[in-house]
Amino acid sequence: DALLVLLWSMKQVHGDWDLAARPFLVLCQRRTPTWALDALRRYGFRPIEVDALAPPEPPGQSIRPDLSEGWLRIHLWRMTEFSRIVYLDVDCLVVGSLEPLFRLPPSVHLAASALGPEPRQNLNVGLMALVPDESVFQAMTRALAAGLLHAHPEFKRGGFLDQAWLDLFFRWYSSLPRGGLVNWSRVASTVNLEAAHACPVPDDAELPSTFLELPLALIWGGAAADLGVCLLDHGFNFLVSFPAANWHDTADLQGSALGTFAGPGGQLTPGMEGLSGLRVLHWPGDLWKPWYRTHGRPWSRSVAEDVWWEACASALGASETC
Repeated sequence: DALLVLLWSMKQVHGDWDLAARPFLVLCQRRTPTWALDALRRYGFRPIEVDALAPPEPPGQSIRPDLSEGWLRIHLWRMTEFSRIVYLDVDCLVVGSLEPLFRLPPSVHLAASALGPEPRQNLNVGLMALVPDESVFQAMTRALAAGLLHAHPEFKRGGFLDQAWLDLFFRWYSSLPRGGLVNWSRVASTVNLEAAHACPVPDDAELPSTFLELPLALIWGGAAADLGVCLLDHGFNFLVSFPAANWHDTADLQGSALGTFAGPGGQLTPGMEGLSGLRVLHWPGDLWKPWYRTHGRPWSRSVAEDVWWEACASALGASETC
């Protein structure tokens, strides 16, 4: 049901969305039953069967063993038939246009919102816009197989999750400094913009202390490709589960009222100062999904969860129950 709600929300915002030209991909392990794959196709999804990745065991216990299939996201980089892929976790709801993400210049290899304090530039990969690249995919699989980054303290700080590994990989493998927030005005007005100009490195950028403990330059094979990595503003990945909502600075909320839910918006025009408003609501955390809030209304649900349940009712219709 969560996938259907996500698809419904995409169609509500992008009314003329052509599923043939821009398909809705769903990563599935090869053990996925045929009936489940057929059901996905009937609803308009394109299931992509991939092999499970088996990286060496990390030197500690993952804080979220239930997210083991998150490593499947690495397969996105080998889908080179697409010029750009916008990835979303299934616990998301689209409430504003994602079209700007498809208009990022090719030099921006990866863009995602910050996880935690923005100056540290850690990535939350629950939503990301990426450029598939077979050489990057191969570098990822080699690094995983050899466990090159497993002993780095930053991987431990990130709970030994695939999200922490992806963040660490691009800091290590890219020869470019990590950029700051995307400057949408420049993106809209300049053709073939370089990543350094699309998202300049912020003056207050700071490396987490773990990179001082073990500098990435000491790990063989790094700085091998010029891969621009940029940050997206929090409206593209707005965390609304209770614990995550407490991470937000009040400045993140400016111009981002839930009232933007129904508006398509988001068209890039030359001279724009930036983009504001919510684009994606995201419920991270194992216990904080909106579909778990089935009892104790209205006290058990937030405003954002009520939005998800309204979307669910519309997506499934009267014949099914959310």
